[in-house]
Amino acid sequence: MLFRSLVLSLLLAAYLHTIINRSRSIEAEVSLRTNELRLTNELLRDSEDRIRVITNSLPALIAYVDRNLIYRFANQRYREIGVDPETLIGKSVADVRRGQSFETVRPYFERAANGERLSFEITADDGNGGLRYSALDCTPDIVDGVRRGFYLLGRDITAEREAELEVQRTNGLLRESEDRIRIITN
Repeated sequence: MLFRSLVLSLLLAAYLHTIINRSRSIEAEVSLRTNELRLTNELLRDSEDRIRVITNSLPALIAYVDRNLIYRFANQRYREIGVDPETLIGKSVADVRRGQSFETVRPYFERAANGERLSFEITADDGNGGLRYSALDCTPDIVDGVRRGFYLLGRDITAEREAELEVQRTNGLLRESEDRIRIITN
């Protein structure tokens, strides 16, 4: 009986020793993985911060729209057109661009959401009685054949369009003047 008790005590001690060693091993593994996760999260935060700085520094509106035409990202340049970018996140394009504005971009955005890369120009009221001209580029986000949405890059080309219109107007006046001079000299 004493021998049996001694054997059971030794077996129990060996079992506890194994459990303690395994527990220490698991704790070390958890600590290692936690540190790896912390470092990965720091790298991810740094990367997100860098991307945010870059997108906010570019002279363009930048957004990400998912396949359901919901805004998921918008850079700070939206403030320049009177839109708080944080208010766009989670809203549908239809809610943000109401009426004719939505109907203008809808076919393009639907094509982009379906995987087509495209560029187009739109004209919109600038809120001051004038027009704002924009060039938009949509780049699909496709991962492993799955269409997830598209990246949107918008540039204000109002000054360029107004200059082109002024050149056209000036050329028209020049042609009229040439025609008058021809009439007078004939």
